Amino acid sequence: MAHEETAVTAPPPTGPVFGLFEQALPGVPLDGAQTPIDTSISVRRDDFSRVMDAAKNDDRLAFDYLRCLSGVDWIEDLEVVYHLWSFRHGHGVAIKVRFPAIDAHVPTVSHLWGTANWHERETYEMYGIVFDGHPDLRPLLTEEGLGYYPLLKSQPLADIEDWQEDYLQA
Repeated sequence: MAHEETAVTAPPPTGPVFGLFEQALPGVPLDGAQTPIDTSISVRRDDFSRVMDAAKNDDRLAFDYLRCLSGVDWIEDLEVVYHLWSFRHGHGVAIKVRFPAIDAHVPTVSHLWGTANWHERETYEMYGIVFDGHPDLRPLLTEEGLGYYPLLKSQPLADIEDWQEDYLQA
């Protein structure tokens, strides 16, 4: 029986945006991947502030718009994903920073993009991720001192109350 050769497929190229980050940040380890929409770049928390400053202020990158910011719960780790867009160059990127759930903090970027202020507040409120240096981490959607973070996978679902059961049956 003849052996079939299996083709090893390489990951898709990361695209030109990844190369621009490499040029702007020599010596900073970056892990790039191409998504259907943007280039995705994972960075270490220690390099995060430097990467985000370059994303905003380096003329080759010029990411002037923070489209959104999302928290991700990987159970043992947490991650924040920043989707950025450059109107000047017409390119986008998703920058990811991951850290242990027991040490849930990352520097704020609210001084770079004003929209980060509320995005970071909501992410803190839902995941408990502290954005170091943020001017105001008060909750937006829940009362202060709630005592838990609703979107963490470790947060148990509440029991159904008697009044809710009647509502669900209706």
